[in-house]
Amino acid sequence: MIIGNIAATLALLEVINVSRLSVEYVYVF
Repeated sequence: MIIGNIAATLALLEVINVSRLSVEYVYVF
């Protein structure tokens, strides 16, 4: 259960980072 929670948290952070990068690219272009 703990490992699953860590994996879910990492996946959520990864999605947030990707969305931030896409937003930054939109502002750059």
